[in-house]
Amino acid sequence: MTAPPDVALARKMAFVEQLRGMSIAVETGAANKQHYEVSVGVLAAALGPRMKYSCCLYERGDETLAEAEEAMLASYVVKAELKDGMRILDLGCGWGSGALYFAEKLPGAKVVAFSNSKKQKAFIDGQAEEKGLKNLEVITGDVTDYEFDPESFDRVVSIEVCPPPAELSFRTLAHGYPSRCLST
Repeated sequence: MTAPPDVALARKMAFVEQLRGMSIAVETGAANKQHYEVSVGVLAAALGPRMKYSCCLYERGDETLAEAEEAMLASYVVKAELKDGMRILDLGCGWGSGALYFAEKLPGAKVVAFSNSKKQKAFIDGQAEEKGLKNLEVITGDVTDYEFDPESFDRVVSIEVCPPPAELSFRTLAHGYPSRCLST
């Protein structure tokens, strides 16, 4: 038996109000230990050469994993309208596939990768050094309280980084740190 529309709407709005008061993420320390601080070797065996830790793009359906990684990364540049010379924040950068790609393809850009994992930072730093990338900086911190300088980025890219709805603070995400660090 379903509730009348006005009752269902009232329940949903009460839930939205409850979410607005919650933290962006909870139990970040436990999540990091269980999820982000895993061995690079384990993931390297399962992921493609770019260590892309999110969806790939199979436009034809017969691409290799490496081709699908490249296609999806190229699509981010187009979708986010990233340009050489921009200041770009990759928020929740994973193993750096996006940040490394942006730094390679846009050598005049200043790319900042933000991770909550020391292992991810070490991996990305190593890849950047190996590729000779001087336009990439990796910052490790807690997304719930890290403050970037106001208007320090032209674009904030966050690829498939969204905690479960019960952990979101919609007001913080919509009007909080990402919007404050974007230039106008």
